[in-house]
Amino acid sequence: MLISVGIVLLMMSMFAQIFQIAGDALSKQRGLAENNQRSRTMQTIFKADFDKRTMRTVLPFAAGEGGDGALRPEVEFTKRRGYFYISENNPNNPLDDKLQFTVQSTIKTVSKDDSRYAGRATAIPDGGINQPEFDDGYQFPNSAGSSALAEVTFFVRNGSLYRRVMLIRDSQVTANSNPQPVTNSNVSLFDPSTVNPATNPRVDHYLKLNSGSVPPERTTLWGDYDFSATPEFIAPYAPSPVIDYASFFGTAALDNTGSGETNRSLGLPYHRFGFNFRIDTDPDGDSMTPDGVATADSGRGKEFNRNNYLWNAGDADDPTNTRYLGAFLMQETADLNFGYPQTTCTAPSWTGPTTTNPMSPTTVMLVNRPSDPVAPGLVTDLEGELVNGYSRRGEDLLLSNVHAFDVQVWDDAAQAFVDIGGANATDYSRGGYSASRPDRRLNALYGPIPAGDQSPATFAAPAAPFYQNNVFDTWHPQCDIGGDPGTVTAPEPPYRPRTFIPVTDVAEWAPNTSYSLGARVFPRATAAGVANARHLGDPFYYVCVKNDGDLDMGTGGSTSSPTVPLGDPVWPHYAGGIIADYELKWQAVDNRRPLKAIKIELRFVDTSTQQMRQLTLIQSLTD
Repeated sequence: MLISVGIVLLMMSMFAQIFQIAGDALSKQRGLAENNQRSRTMQTIFKADFDKRTMRTVLPFAAGEGGDGALRPEVEFTKRRGYFYISENNPNNPLDDKLQFTVQSTIKTVSKDDSRYAGRATAIPDGGINQPEFDDGYQFPNSAGSSALAEVTFFVRNGSLYRRVMLIRDSQVTANSNPQPVTNSNVSLFDPSTVNPATNPRVDHYLKLNSGSVPPERTTLWGDYDFSATPEFIAPYAPSPVIDYASFFGTAALDNTGSGETNRSLGLPYHRFGFNFRIDTDPDGDSMTPDGVATADSGRGKEFNRNNYLWNAGDADDPTNTRYLGAFLMQETADLNFGYPQTTCTAPSWTGPTTTNPMSPTTVMLVNRPSDPVAPGLVTDLEGELVNGYSRRGEDLLLSNVHAFDVQVWDDAAQAFVDIGGANATDYSRGGYSASRPDRRLNALYGPIPAGDQSPATFAAPAAPFYQNNVFDTWHPQCDIGGDPGTVTAPEPPYRPRTFIPVTDVAEWAPNTSYSLGARVFPRATAAGVANARHLGDPFYYVCVKNDGDLDMGTGGSTSSPTVPLGDPVWPHYAGGIIADYELKWQAVDNRRPLKAIKIELRFVDTSTQQMRQLTLIQSLTD
């Protein structure tokens, strides 16, 4: 009897172990399947966005490029629309990278799918047809708008990867080219000076014209609209610019020609979502005279809560100091305290030089700890649904339980993918502006770290390596922010890699000089008394491909044009172009190094099985 009982117990124990092993195996397989599905989803989303980028040639504009009035076919404005922005921040931290760029669904170079991007849009009663609600082609309210154009932002906050999409107006129901919503009689719907609260109470609530009452339906601009917009000012001058109303963007905002101001080009950083608006200095103190000089913090991305940079020491509850913001979440911008960009903000706990501008890098905010039971990692005064019962929580959430989101760029000189400003970078090293390698880090002052907080806030090599702006930005040729504060000179972009640097690597062409086959030259900076004759951005160098002395007479090198009055060669502006120079012939070689590819390393965990998955995406940026 005892033996039988023992055998039964042994068999039951064996069966229990078998079922446990089988259950563990099934659980593991389920976790693998879930992670595989997440990986496929992430790969599909990222590839779809990259395929539709408007910046087809991801090459930063040189200061003034294409603005001299001469024929410059190499500028290729049609292939360099919108912008492409990467912020590495601390190269040793895989959770503080930000990726932001413009997309257009009708670009079919790679993908033929032209599905429009969708977002929320609220109808304004009696507001006419030129408003975001009707941009999707439906002439009846459905609380949704759409566009073929958008700004897309990827960033991690508190262990979650977000994808924030801000539509750029591209109406399907009106031929009106004005991106600003107007009535059928062409009256602006968002300008307080043109709105009559008595006849349109919904607009009154929305525009906050009646500050004495707070109707239940009152919200904020980005609570009602997923459309990119920037403030229009009564007086855009330091220290306290006065916002008048929100100005929407249209198709023209992707154009990087001209000054960029008439069309509000998004190539100018201060027009983009998540970036500080442009504030001009006001030395005469009248708050009205355009002084034309931007303050040092104009156009910086709001990626950190000031004095809480990710590389600082954390506290007991926040050992990694996750007060890196990346960008504002939908939940935060739907909060009543977030009036921007239609009005100023009214967050009671904000401190700093300004307490009404959420995009200012010097505005100090309280941020909830990761252990907060209700709104972990959110800006304390922007908790959204906790204030007004109107939640947009999680609408921009892409992936949870993220342990790494590392964006690396292809470095032609290093022949590897590197972190911008990282130890292995060459073209994208954080070395300062110097006579020996001026192609690296052309502009160390531009980026999310305010000028006064950088260490050091100069072009020199950093003493403390992580207090630096490690950003890649395709820029705008007429952008005049992010340079030396107090000047109107258009600075260079942060990085613009080139194969050779004039004078440093390759000499300038000179008249009456002997050149042999294979010799390289750059056009002269000053030719026959004409300053700045060299092509802006040094797009081409020129190689000697024919030398009558070497080929025909066996002598050691023929000469270029013998005298200055004959003029410099008319250097061709396209790769492969050949120009005759007395006894020589020169061929143009493209000197530029556009960003050819990026790599994204994404690590995330399946919480039910605690299985970690790493997804590596390598995306080509060449057509």
